[in-house]
Amino acid sequence: MVTVQNLFASTTNGTFASIANLSLDTIILIIIFFIFFIYGLKFGKRRIVSLTLSLYASIPIVFFFPYLEKISFFGDIEKAVLYSQIGLFILVIILINVVLWRVVSFELYHRGLRRLIENGTLSFASGGLLVAISYHIIKISELYDFAELIDGLFASTTLFFWWLIAPLIIIFFTTRK
Repeated sequence: MVTVQNLFASTTNGTFASIANLSLDTIILIIIFFIFFIYGLKFGKRRIVSLTLSLYASIPIVFFFPYLEKISFFGDIEKAVLYSQIGLFILVIILINVVLWRVVSFELYHRGLRRLIENGTLSFASGGLLVAISYHIIKISELYDFAELIDGLFASTTLFFWWLIAPLIIIFFTTRK
């Protein structure tokens, strides 16, 4: 009995220690992935595809929105404009997602490992797209400064192109009948 308790205690302490050793950047990326993953598992592939497509549609709307400084939701300081842009981005994503969810008409019901793999790849690509959009469109680096490794993955223009292309390729291959 003592051996089982020691095994459980060492496993628990090891897990907590390994989580505590992760950087905040890694934790943020893991949380984004799990939000998309749980969303895909709960609502299905149709919803996560419509959410991913609404990320694409929100880019030009938020990037070229001419009245952002005039309708700042949180005041006139620089961070308030950033918060307003994030709020507008979320609002536009929600509205476009509702419209696209009604338009996207396929639903492939898979079970087991295939469903997990497809949702995982869609979640990874959608989360990466969201972070890349946050770097290039919203300028999230003014709000939180990620580590150089994360900056290297999302801040370059070349990799932004690939983050824009990757979800479309994954949607193409996961929605074929």
